[in-house]
Formats: sequence, structure tokens, C-alpha cells
Amino acid sequence: MSATALLTRWGHERLGRSVWGFRTVRFNLAGRLAVLVPGGLLGAGIGMLSRTPGSRNPGRVLVLGVAGAVTGLLLARIADQHRWRGSVTSLQLDEPDEALDLMQAIRAAGVDADMIKVDDHAHPDLGGFVLRYHARDGRRVRAVLTAQRG
Repeated sequence: MSATALLTRWGHERLGRSVWGFRTVRFNLAGRLAVLVPGGLLGAGIGMLSRTPGSRNPGRVLVLGVAGAVTGLLLARIADQHRWRGSVTSLQLDEPDEALDLMQAIRAAGVDADMIKVDDHAHPDLGGFVLRYHARDGRRVRAVLTAQRG
């Protein structure tokens, strides 16, 4: 099979997993603070409001502040996972027969895939046909490619 190994993401560049498990975004310091601080402040505020008057134990405020920050991180991670699962990945192929055979094999594996023709004038360095599928189906597509090549 003369399929090119060029996998692309439509709409954003392909990123690997980050330390926090995010797939579609990379956080700088301001981004990390934007994810952690609101939840941390909300948790600490709830901890201060829920303690008894005159109590000097800061443990509840600290624990609820950390829990709020972790909750903010989990919500951002869920949103990132949802965005990644809906993103479209493409595989460029040179020949229409190979693209059609591969698309049929991928569909037989249960993946919703489309085949489109690439505009030769807009992208002269790419193959003539593209198979598009969702990123969540990447493992099944790679399994079909491996089975067809080997």
C-alpha cells in the first residue's frame, strides 16, 4: 500500500498528551492559573463560610480550596476530552482504489469515515484522496492499517 503516513488534524495542530492529560491545549502559567484559581477561591470561600464562628482551624479552608482547584482541573479536562473526541483526523492516500478499499475496511471495523478528493491546486504536495474520521476512532483505524500492510 502506498499510503502516505501523513496524519493531520483539521482545525488545530496535533498535540501529544500533556502532564495533566490534556490533548488539544497547552497551558502556560496564565492558563494554569485560570484553571486552578477560580475553583480554589470558591472552595476556600465555602470553607470560610461553613466554619463555626471563632474557630481558628484553617484545615477546612485549605482542604476545600484544594478540592475546588482539583474540581476546576477536572472540569477543564472533561471539556478537553470532549473537544478531542469530536475533532477530525485525516489520512492522505495517493490512489482512489486504495482509498476506497481502506475506507471500506475501516467502515467494516465500525468507524464512521468519509473519503474526499483533495484539490490538487491548493495542496500539490499531498496525496489525491483523504480519509476523514474522528480522533476517538484512531486505534481502530491504525489496527486496520496494520492488518492491511502486514
